[in-house]
Amino acid sequence: MTKNHREIWKPVVGFEGIYEVSNMGRVKRVAAGRATRPGRMLKPFDNSGYRMVDLHDNGRRRSVLVHHLVLEAFVGPRPDGMEGCHNNGNPTDNHLENLRWDTALNNMKDKDRHGTMLRGSRLPFSKLTEADIPRIFKMRVKGMTLAEIAEKFGVDDSVIRRALRRKTWSHVEIAPDLINAANALRGRPRGSRHHLTALTEADIPCIFEMRARGMTWRQIAVVCGVGSHVVGNILHRKTWSHVEIDPALLAAVNNLRGTPRGEKHGMAQLTEAVVLRIYRMARSGHTRREIASALGVSGGAVKHVLKGSTWAHLYHHYTELAEAGDD
Repeated sequence: MTKNHREIWKPVVGFEGIYEVSNMGRVKRVAAGRATRPGRMLKPFDNSGYRMVDLHDNGRRRSVLVHHLVLEAFVGPRPDGMEGCHNNGNPTDNHLENLRWDTALNNMKDKDRHGTMLRGSRLPFSKLTEADIPRIFKMRVKGMTLAEIAEKFGVDDSVIRRALRRKTWSHVEIAPDLINAANALRGRPRGSRHHLTALTEADIPCIFEMRARGMTWRQIAVVCGVGSHVVGNILHRKTWSHVEIDPALLAAVNNLRGTPRGEKHGMAQLTEAVVLRIYRMARSGHTRREIASALGVSGGAVKHVLKGSTWAHLYHHYTELAEAGDD
């Protein structure tokens, strides 16, 4: 674009009679001031690539962008929601012919077209490069988890997730079939694909079979090397629900549902025989501490048994012993 080589000066908006700005992007002081003289050209300073100047008036100072001063003086006030844009993408070229008020969206399009947009490896804190993005997609398609890929590149899982979902690094071209294959793996990894699991899909039917045979959650958990709550969640179909279970086996396990009590409880530390001995010893006058010591159980367990808060289905034996004693 051919620039107008005739320099024209206009007052700086808000500082009329003190400063003027030209259509070539220069700013000068036109009023005398402390330690300054009329006609002195202001020396711009850099701010992220843009030129700024400090304006002074009666002790107040204001730092302003030079291209805003040019536009305000020669075009008019900035419209709401508009930004000062450089047509050629050079933020130091503040000639009037190179400037315009425009939307933020169009300003971003200019930066993209001029190659000045800070994105990808141009960002100062980026740990990835454009060459890494296709590699990330290939690793994901091969079955690597987000955590495994993140560890390879020394970044957080969220960085990999956003790249795979094209929320970041979208300017890097990826083969459509590679994108589709990665998208097919989207969603929370489940079953044996989850990096923290200790089970496989083949274990789940076995867990149902063990439960149908009468094994407790705790017994199954010991066999499988997991916690009792893991077994409970599987049997309640809260986890591993993608594994198909024979309907007859599922029905058999569901018939056992409900709060297991007594020896069937996965956390039970007593047996029915021990509970009955606790009742008899208590009716014989032994203290809770003596009963606990003799049977090798905790005093708390004895306390709850005698109050009926645990093993309540056997508590009638305790009351029958009391009635027999009264007779």
